[in-house]
Amino acid sequence: MYVWNLVRRMLFEEDKAYFERLPSDLSPVLDAYEHALLATYPRPRYMVDSNAAYAALVAAMPECISDRLLKMR
Repeated sequence: MYVWNLVRRMLFEEDKAYFERLPSDLSPVLDAYEHALLATYPRPRYMVDSNAAYAALVAAMPECISDRLLKMR
């Protein structure tokens, strides 16, 4: 259900604020894909955004702590 709502918003552009938050430069993402596909020893994870480090840290925490942090945000 969530995916359909996201796709619907993207296709019909109902939420303009969502599109304003998207980064305009996607070259870090494309560089990470290229490295993952062509490297002899690819990394298990690629962090391409400043929020990715935060997300990785939260994911490594116990669930009760990460839930509290996500509710605070």
